[in-house]
Formats: sequence, C-alpha cells, structure tokens
Amino acid sequence: MTNNTSQNKELSAWARQFTQERKASIDYFLKHGSPIEKALVGKVVELAEATV
Repeated sequence: MTNNTSQNKELSAWARQFTQERKASIDYFLKHGSPIEKALVGKVVELAEATV
C-alpha cells in the first residue's frame, strides 16, 4: 500500500508541474480539443488538484 501511495504522490506532483508549465495548451484543449483530448486534460487537471 505504501508503494501505491508514493506513486500517487509522484503522479500528482508531475501533474501539478505539467499544468503549471503548459497552462496555455491545457486551456486550448479544454476549449477546442476533441472529447478524448478534453477527457485526458481533465484527468491531468484532476490529478494536479488531488491531495494524497
């Protein structure tokens, strides 16, 4: 279980960094992307906001 928790923390940290570095791209995909792109970007944003 500890390993899973540390992986979740690492994934959340990556997602936070990704969303900060690529804010313009994320905004574009959320507005103009295909449904799949919107879903993927939405999941990354959700992971970035997660507290583990």
